[in-house]
Amino acid sequence: SFADRAFADVTCSVAVVVRALSVAYILTSSRKASAGSSLGSLGTFLESVLSQFSVVRPACTMGRSLAARYFAKIGLYLALVALAWLAHHGRGLLFRDRRTSVASAVNMLGLLLSGFYILIAKGVVLVYECRANPNGVETMQDYPDVACASAERAAVLPYAHLLTVALVIGVPVSFTVAVYRAPGRLDRDERFTEMTMFLFEHYKRERYYSGLLLLARSFLLSLTAVAFPGSIIMQTAFYVCVLSVSIVTTLLLRPYSSRTNNFLDACLCLLLMWLALSNGALVALSTAAASAAAAG
Repeated sequence: SFADRAFADVTCSVAVVVRALSVAYILTSSRKASAGSSLGSLGTFLESVLSQFSVVRPACTMGRSLAARYFAKIGLYLALVALAWLAHHGRGLLFRDRRTSVASAVNMLGLLLSGFYILIAKGVVLVYECRANPNGVETMQDYPDVACASAERAAVLPYAHLLTVALVIGVPVSFTVAVYRAPGRLDRDERFTEMTMFLFEHYKRERYYSGLLLLARSFLLSLTAVAFPGSIIMQTAFYVCVLSVSIVTTLLLRPYSSRTNNFLDACLCLLLMWLALSNGALVALSTAAASAAAAG
């Protein structure tokens, strides 16, 4: 019906906006601009909303060790996914409601993981992000009080490797397998369709792979700081490249069922490109000014 379609379109629009806010956090958190700039303020705001959740400060309540801060951030995201999943399916599973099937539970879990993926991936790989300092000691990007060569970071790395394989790589691989199988099973296999509907329901049926393209965008953006450590120019160029490809893809394929959401996604990507360029320029200028001041 028209009401159902309108509700689905609004839900998709909300998902597009939330995904854009998550990307904005990635763009501003890895390369914080000077505190006095508007972008620096935006980065602080996004960090408080999307990362630190100022109401729940795990870094404060669990101690100041790297392990506590690292696992608290990832654990918070996973806890939110688990709580949302339980809120949606817990009652049915507890009372064995026949309306709650395993397939619908898997679909809900996939929906939540795809929504939180970029934040979870960024939280996992931040342990690999190091930056050089004038004193010659490399420190972690998000935790500058921890040296990259320290035993504290070395103790966390094995767990980070496992999380990278399980979450950062495992989630895209699982979704890729589902999309690969979709042409022969979608709408023909009722159980498969119900389990994987989160990947396809907001897109045109002939663009069934579009959800995977968005996940690939999140994957690339979350790993940019790891691929180009300490290079603001290369990070900014890569962000702009990924977002440009995303805009062109959206305009050419028009993957969403709603024209409004195609337009919304393209416009938000354009704003994110501006954010990446502006924030990159501010960080580069502030770094050059700091180096000049130190040399003088």
